[in-house]
Amino acid sequence: MGYREHLEQSLKQHNLDGAVQFVGQLKRQALARFYALHHVGVFPSIHPEAFGIVAAEMMASGLAVVSSGVGGAGELIEDGRTGLRFMPGNSQDLARCLMRLASDVALLHNLRQAGQHEARQRFSVQASVSGLEAGFRRNTSAYRQATVF
Repeated sequence: MGYREHLEQSLKQHNLDGAVQFVGQLKRQALARFYALHHVGVFPSIHPEAFGIVAAEMMASGLAVVSSGVGGAGELIEDGRTGLRFMPGNSQDLARCLMRLASDVALLHNLRQAGQHEARQRFSVQASVSGLEAGFRRNTSAYRQATVF
């Protein structure tokens, strides 16, 4: 049995059949529309990955992100400021975070705004260019110093 089939079977066992929609891989335009239709994104990784681009995309799109903070997402989400974090693998802690957002509209609004601002500041084209230029300058300077006789 594949992973998706396992999830679908688990949903049926818990009387949640039809409560979850599996959308599959979306093209950019469809993904942007999908994000625009929602207020909260959950990034529940339990295995470390270098960079959680999905979390950054959700933040940049204006979703409040709830994350386990595993891997690169740990550097992206500042709990209570740019998103909410829950204990990895702890569904009760995740539910607590989601209930908190559902009951505190001001917190939801603040997390959406702060997360979007943070993502756009850190990952804009200008921020990327500035970071690359700074790296090139450092490496060029180090190379010149190393080759002086």
